[in-house]
Amino acid sequence: MGFINPGKSLRKRKRRNDSSRPLKLVRTSDTDHHQKSSSSSSSPSSSPLSSSSSSSSPSPSPSLPTDTPHDKLTLDTLPVEIIEKIFLHIGPHENNLPLVNKRLYWILHLENNYEYGTSYNFGLLEKMVRRYFLIDLNSRIDFETVEMKIDYYESQESLLQQNYPNYHKSVQWERFNTNLFILKDALEQFEEYGPALLSDILNFEFISENTLFMFKLGEYFGSSLGIKSSSEALLIQKSRLRFIRLKFKELAYNIKKAREELEREDFHHEVIIDPGNISSLLSEEPEDEFNPELKYYQDENLPTDGFRSYISERYIEFKDGFFCFNEDFEYSDRSASGSSRIPDHCFVKAVYSKKHYDLLSYLKDKHTFGDIINGPAVMSRILDILENPAHRSSRKWTQQLVDIVDMIKFFNCRIYKFTDVVVRLFELYDKVSKDDFSSISDPEESFPNAIARIIVSLLQYIFSPNPRTIHNNDDKRELWITAMTLKNIYLTDLLRKFEGDPDYDILHRFG
Repeated sequence: MGFINPGKSLRKRKRRNDSSRPLKLVRTSDTDHHQKSSSSSSSPSSSPLSSSSSSSSPSPSPSLPTDTPHDKLTLDTLPVEIIEKIFLHIGPHENNLPLVNKRLYWILHLENNYEYGTSYNFGLLEKMVRRYFLIDLNSRIDFETVEMKIDYYESQESLLQQNYPNYHKSVQWERFNTNLFILKDALEQFEEYGPALLSDILNFEFISENTLFMFKLGEYFGSSLGIKSSSEALLIQKSRLRFIRLKFKELAYNIKKAREELEREDFHHEVIIDPGNISSLLSEEPEDEFNPELKYYQDENLPTDGFRSYISERYIEFKDGFFCFNEDFEYSDRSASGSSRIPDHCFVKAVYSKKHYDLLSYLKDKHTFGDIINGPAVMSRILDILENPAHRSSRKWTQQLVDIVDMIKFFNCRIYKFTDVVVRLFELYDKVSKDDFSSISDPEESFPNAIARIIVSLLQYIFSPNPRTIHNNDDKRELWITAMTLKNIYLTDLLRKFEGDPDYDILHRFG
């Protein structure tokens, strides 16, 4: 740590070979003994200077700290609160402070007791999350300014009602009230869905289904806590402010047009709004000391990294003649590179870890992520595990593996093809189907049956007419050639269920 002595030295200091040093130690000891005797026999008013002058050498003042290892500042002697502050200052990345010694480990380690649904050191974990992973999606909204502006426009409406008794005949007055309601409702939604966790948090082992569930409790971050990438968060922050700015311009326009209608007593029974021309239709808000301006950010109207420019304009939707905020517009392009994603290791570790399997299921069911993982690459890492005989135990494999593969398919980016993965699965199935798994009481839960079900699941994906898949005839031919080469009747019959017979040249080659 630089300014902190890490502890006792493991090497003993060598004593100098000096004949005068033992004599000096003896005299000092005798002098100290004499000082203590004289000090104890003197009166309380005796001066310490007289005591020190009677000795042959001055002794150190008892008020000064002695230079002993026990009095030096070390990590072991620091208070727990200081150690935690150092730990939090280092941050979650490459933080090896808990590994220094046992004491620091028990103070700082963030560990989930997944079996009992508890998290050790949850208070420290919460501080770490608040400092490095919690983001405010409303950081660009000054709610105090927004409330002042709402008060201003409500006062304008009151003046309109006072000056024009027939105000209710104005269509623009009705639109004003509807737009004001839409704005207030959106603000309530923004506040409810304000905090979010950066998706980077999923890269750390201290995250589990239990910890995410606890974070969503009321006393922590709220039940509406989401998980967003940094690009998603920035896109939402910009879009929320833009929407608020748009609605205030609409309110100003409604008040202006309502006043014109009432002055001329020329009431329109229908208002036609062109959604594509809204920017040119609305003018700037009136300048007034009671109508403060919203802060403007230079990047407010610029595209956000990781998202195409048209996505930035989808924050509004035209519904029943009014502009409303388009919730979850950031997912309108699920293949955008800026979308949040589940780390690959969550899928891989879910094969043998219940903690990661439950976390994966929780993330899929409770949160939204982009379809941007490289599914075949993840499956290849899983196959490295399954192809190792040491990992094939008598455990029940089937349902867990099939669920994981289904989730990989769900989040796979469509540019990635599973052809090579299925070829490896064909070869693995052909090998393990000849092994003895008689120790499994239920054959349906055996390892070969698990591999067979994975194959079926991926073949459904490959042969599906869904445009999400990009597998072509060459990919299907490769599967046929592999199955025919292995001479595995189960695999060839399985392929026939999806596509009938192979091409004639393949039949002729292996006939």
